[in-house]
Amino acid sequence: MAAYLVQRGLHALLVVIGVSLVIFVLSRLSGDPVSLMVPFDVPREQREAIRRDLGLDQPLPIQYFDFVAHAARGDFGTSVRNRVPALRLVLDRVPATLELAAVALAFAVVVALPLGILSAIKHNSGWDVAGMAFSFLGQSVPSFWLGILLILVLGVNLRVLPISGSGTPWHLVMPGITLGSFFMASLARLTRSSLLDVLGQDYVRTARAKGLGEWVVVGVHALKNAAIPVVTALGVYVGQLLSGAVITEQIFAYPGVGRLAIDAISTRDFPVVQANVLFVSAIVVVLSFLVDLLYLALDPRIRYA
Repeated sequence: MAAYLVQRGLHALLVVIGVSLVIFVLSRLSGDPVSLMVPFDVPREQREAIRRDLGLDQPLPIQYFDFVAHAARGDFGTSVRNRVPALRLVLDRVPATLELAAVALAFAVVVALPLGILSAIKHNSGWDVAGMAFSFLGQSVPSFWLGILLILVLGVNLRVLPISGSGTPWHLVMPGITLGSFFMASLARLTRSSLLDVLGQDYVRTARAKGLGEWVVVGVHALKNAAIPVVTALGVYVGQLLSGAVITEQIFAYPGVGRLAIDAISTRDFPVVQANVLFVSAIVVVLSFLVDLLYLALDPRIRYA
C-alpha cells in the first residue's frame, strides 16, 4: 500500500508539472500583456522597464523555472491587472465555484441514480425508454443554450429565480441545473448499463431464487458492485464540473474561478491564469486519488500492491 501511495504521488507530481508547462507556454503565446497595461503612445523605454519588472525580458526557459520555483512556495506572482497576489484572487473565488459544483453534482446524482436504477429494473419497458430518452436529451442540449433558455423562462417570463449574480441559494438553482444536466444524463446511462451487467451475474440469480424481493436484490446485492464504475465517473465529473463551470459562470455572471479565468485570459493576466489552472488541476488529481482509495471500500477483492 505504501509503495502504491508513493507511486501515485509521483504520477500526480508529473501531471501537475505537465499542466504547468502547457499553461505556461499557451499563456505566452497569447501576446504581450504590457500592450494592454499601457497606452499606445508610451515610449518604448518605459515599456521595456515594465517588462523587466514583470520578468518578461528573460528567456522562456528561465521564466518557466522561475515560475515553478515560486509556485512550489505558493507564490504565483502578482496579478498584472489587479496588482494583488494571483493566488489570493483564485482562493477568493473558489468557495463560490465549489458551491456551484456541489449543487450541480447533487442535482445530477439525485436525478440520475433513481432514473438509471429504474431503467435497469424495468429493462425494455416504457419506463426504460422514457428514462433513456430523457437522458439522451440531457446529453444533446448544449449547456449554454439550456442556460439561456432557463433565464428566458424562469428569470424573465416567470420571474421566479434571479438571472445573475450570487448571494442566496436561489442564485444557484439555474446555474446548478445548467452545469449538472449533461453529467446527470451521462450518469443515468452509466448507472443503467452497469446495473444491467451486475443483474445478470450468478449471485444475483441465486438471491432471486431464494425468494428475495427485487428491490432487496438490487439494493443489497447488486447496487454495491454496480457502483464501482459510477464512483469512477463521479470522480471524473467533479473535475469536469470545476472546469466546465467557465461557460455557466459566464452566462449567469456568477463570480467563480471560471469567470475569473475568462477575465484573466482576455487581459493576458498570466499569473492569474496559471494560478487558476494549476489550482483546479491539483484538485482533479487529488479527487482521482481519492476515487482509487474508494475502490477498496466498494470491492474487498481489490488490493493495491
